[in-house]
Amino acid sequence: MKVDWQPIETAPKGEDIWIMIAHAGRPAHFMTIVSWRTYHPNAKGVAQWRDVSGIKIDERHLTHWAPLPEVFV
Repeated sequence: MKVDWQPIETAPKGEDIWIMIAHAGRPAHFMTIVSWRTYHPNAKGVAQWRDVSGIKIDERHLTHWAPLPEVFV
């Protein structure tokens, strides 16, 4: 399966997407599914990138995004 990674600045904010997160100071990256939403009591009405469990993702470490493969949709 080929993944079409794109710059995080171009990520759509109205759908679930796959993101790549860089670990500060390390060459390793990891990926998770996120969406732009206010789904958490601590969000206070402010939309943020959150994973499927509602945990906020620190935008400073986001590098790339890709559409979800059909198997996840």
